[in-house]
Amino acid sequence: MAALRARLSFVPLAPGERFTPGTLVAMDTEFVLLSREKAEILCARRHGKDQRLQTTWMPSSQPTEELLTRRVILEPSRKYVARVTVIRENGQVLLDDYVLPPPGFQIVDYLTRYSGITATDLQPNRTRHYLTLSKYVYAKLHALQRAGCIFVGHGLRSDFRHLNFLLQTEQYRDTALLFRQRAGDGNRGRSRLLSLRFLSGCLLRRNIQNRQQQGHDSSEDAQAALDLYRLYQELERQHVLDATIEQLYEYGSRKNWQPDFSDPFEMVL
Repeated sequence: MAALRARLSFVPLAPGERFTPGTLVAMDTEFVLLSREKAEILCARRHGKDQRLQTTWMPSSQPTEELLTRRVILEPSRKYVARVTVIRENGQVLLDDYVLPPPGFQIVDYLTRYSGITATDLQPNRTRHYLTLSKYVYAKLHALQRAGCIFVGHGLRSDFRHLNFLLQTEQYRDTALLFRQRAGDGNRGRSRLLSLRFLSGCLLRRNIQNRQQQGHDSSEDAQAALDLYRLYQELERQHVLDATIEQLYEYGSRKNWQPDFSDPFEMVL
């Protein structure tokens, strides 16, 4: 089995090691694409001096200035989890599982630029990683859930939705949401989500996700999310969280939402 031949990139659960309610574990996932999104451009033609829209929407391959267009998703893309990484509170990797694709399904895009996953990684006879079945990965995640662990990560709510993994909101901490600016007088509606790379560069002075075509490092991303959550708790204790987030959005708007290490973000602390 590939799982037995692989060089382990994690430290398995030791005899006697236990997780108690409230124990932090940081998690990051990578996905591949099983099917692409199918969409259609629909157009509404203006007519008359009052610029009213005709009520019938119709497909158009060549929209013109006289048409109002909108994109309608006919069938969403389908993603499949290809890697799950979980690290302990002390930063030690607890699991780093690559997941076999489901039988009968063909991967149309490995999303290597973002996931770091290649075709070889998911082939039992060629992979150098710990390759296993999805049911075993889910069993491990459910064990951590039943133990009362608190999952920390960036974009966890979206990851859980793609995983079809149900978790109560009090049992996870999503740094994408924790560092989101609240709607108020200074911004319209809900503000944009700040990327993990941006937050890590600004708040941790750490340059992550810079491997270009090699994709992200799940362990690195999980560790960054864990450190950001601990910093979030510290900012909250010192009552400077809201001021820090406000400054982050002001800095991001000036820097095109990318960390600038030659002109670093200055924290309130």
